[in-house]
Amino acid sequence: MNKELARECYRLAHAYVSEHCAEELEWVKSISPDTFANMDCVEFLGEYCWVVYAAGFKVSILAKKFEHLKTAFCDFNLDRICKLESPDAALAIINNQLKAKSFVKDAA
Repeated sequence: MNKELARECYRLAHAYVSEHCAEELEWVKSISPDTFANMDCVEFLGEYCWVVYAAGFKVSILAKKFEHLKTAFCDFNLDRICKLESPDAALAIINNQLKAKSFVKDAA
């Protein structure tokens, strides 16, 4: 991809996010290298789960279901997630096998 095309893609993406996701854009701007360095495992897994499920999904729906996902994923306790035999509890909340299995696999 040439630099001009890359700049135009970025400009269009930034304009879209600024118009439709202004709160999230402000949150992203607040992230620093220390943000993740200061997170514990539970916080990190919570953020990671949000990103996995938010990709290609309506954030408004995810926001309503996220506490249930947190419960389904053992309150983001890594030891308990690693012992999950299946992601069925998460699938009962948001029926997306790829996202559920990917989260469990990547967390382990």
